[in-house]
Amino acid sequence: MLLPILIIFLNIFSSSNAYATSAVCEDWFNSIKIKKDCVSECVVAPINMSNYLCHGECDKLCDQLNNTDVYYLLKKYGLTEEEIHLCESNKLACIKAYQLSWDATNLCLKIFSNSRTNDESDACRHFSWSILLAKNLGLEFAEKILNAHENNPKEPAEERAMDLSNNRLGLISFQKSDKNKSWTDEEIINLFNTDLRENKFVILKPSGKSKRGSP
Repeated sequence: MLLPILIIFLNIFSSSNAYATSAVCEDWFNSIKIKKDCVSECVVAPINMSNYLCHGECDKLCDQLNNTDVYYLLKKYGLTEEEIHLCESNKLACIKAYQLSWDATNLCLKIFSNSRTNDESDACRHFSWSILLAKNLGLEFAEKILNAHENNPKEPAEERAMDLSNNRLGLISFQKSDKNKSWTDEEIINLFNTDLRENKFVILKPSGKSKRGSP
């Protein structure tokens, strides 16, 4: 399940962090494996023709990394062991991933009055989060973080199965779509409602209710 305490904290972090570093530089920065002095190590790290401008982003990237107090709070408040292993070398991507979980929750609150577990709103969050992850961080990383997030031995097996199935439906929808598809909030919600009517989701505790009435 998406952890509420993480979502609340990430919303605060998101509003205070205005940096917009390019994905290329973030990928390059993640590959450096900073050990101690971030800026000094960043500005001398090897570059190539695809990331030759990234030395100029070191201050911003290191400032973001300093804000990985967020990451350590994520770690403290419930990342699975598999998530911790994955995120150790992808801190910025993981912070972005959990910011997107907040976006998914807000998106689903447009049609559901509350965010609950094991019902349609839960399915909506996982479906939407999967698409947003694939859109913003790539299909491969989206699948990794989603699977790592659900590898939680404390979660009941049937709930884990529900989440994995609904995650998969989101990823398949993204994979089958036109590569130029924008995936606006409206497009995601419309597809969710269509799939819900066609009973494609696994839902353990169906309520049949939303802000717009029965889907």
